[in-house]
Amino acid sequence: MESDFEKILAPDIVDPRLSTEKALPSRPITAKRVMRQYRFSAVIPFAFAVIAFALTMVLVVSGRKPGELQNGYMVAINSSNVGANIIRFEQATSTSASPSATSSSASTNPLDPLNPFSTSSPLNPSNPLSNLSSILDPLVGNLTDTINNGAEDAVNEIVTTLISSAGVKDFYYLYLETICEGSASSSGSDGVILEDCSSYDDTQGGLNAIVNNIQSSVVIGTTNVSVPLVAELTHSLTTVSGGIAGLRKATFAFLIIPLIGSGLSAISALPAIFFPHSRLLIYANLFWPSLAATFGFLAACILTALIVGIAQTVGGIGDAVSLYIKQGNKMLVYVWLGWLFVWLDSMYWFAVWFVEVRSWAFVKRRRTQSEKEDWRGICREMKNDIRGKNLG
Repeated sequence: MESDFEKILAPDIVDPRLSTEKALPSRPITAKRVMRQYRFSAVIPFAFAVIAFALTMVLVVSGRKPGELQNGYMVAINSSNVGANIIRFEQATSTSASPSATSSSASTNPLDPLNPFSTSSPLNPSNPLSNLSSILDPLVGNLTDTINNGAEDAVNEIVTTLISSAGVKDFYYLYLETICEGSASSSGSDGVILEDCSSYDDTQGGLNAIVNNIQSSVVIGTTNVSVPLVAELTHSLTTVSGGIAGLRKATFAFLIIPLIGSGLSAISALPAIFFPHSRLLIYANLFWPSLAATFGFLAACILTALIVGIAQTVGGIGDAVSLYIKQGNKMLVYVWLGWLFVWLDSMYWFAVWFVEVRSWAFVKRRRTQSEKEDWRGICREMKNDIRGKNLG
């Protein structure tokens, strides 16, 4: 006969319903449980990272080939009418008498009628009583117009010849790595079709070709005719071509880091959806977009200053020689939007780290009397506060 002890040790296999070793029933599968097992909200920073990557990629590859992402330029230069009407002659109109005439008319010298320069002389056209004014005015006007038109055409022809001999194209688009040149066309984007792209280091293309070939003076017979505005224009182009080299390269390097950072952030966000409690993934997703946002902000600031600086440097003298500058507003929109989206990506993962991973906190406390006005011990006090040694 079995004892009570043996009954307790014997497995209860006769009636499974009475067994004490049965597994507990599993918890019901609910939407809340599924949401806790996966981090579906990580799709949001993934989308932010993809958008930032795409916008930065547009900035990096714009201008690689003629017509490739044509509107992503820093500055567009319209030189189709450069040098036209650089000098204008207009007939002057007198609204008041000259000081000499006024003083002569006020003179009471009885010999003034014998002085041909006096307003009292009948030979002076300024004399109201003289009929020479009505006779000479048309002749003087026609002679002035003839001289003005001839001189204006001659000077403008000289300037046009100087510009044309340098091989200046109608349009120049300045990108981060290249300069593209082209001509007006109804089939191109914005009415412009780009034909060739060259690097800033190419001495035979782009702005370097203009600077090296354009001349600010020409010899006609025994006369050397110079145009200072053309010389100033070449000086401005030289300043732009050489002065922006360092900033342009720094901007390009600063854009490569956000490009890589946003791409890696998008890649690491995908496994974080299925492993929401992985500290390694959280730290990785926090590091990459934070790095990209830092350098993206620097690139956006430098690029903005670069575009504005080029427009002001060339635009000041450009208006005088019919050289028109257009800022690349689309490039500015792309670079700032790219920084904004990667910053939002970093803020999401910062919030995740701050709530789920962070293991320390700052607590408000009262300072002791010995700590007040203690300049020598302020660093030690702050260090102890960070380490939590002053809480006791």
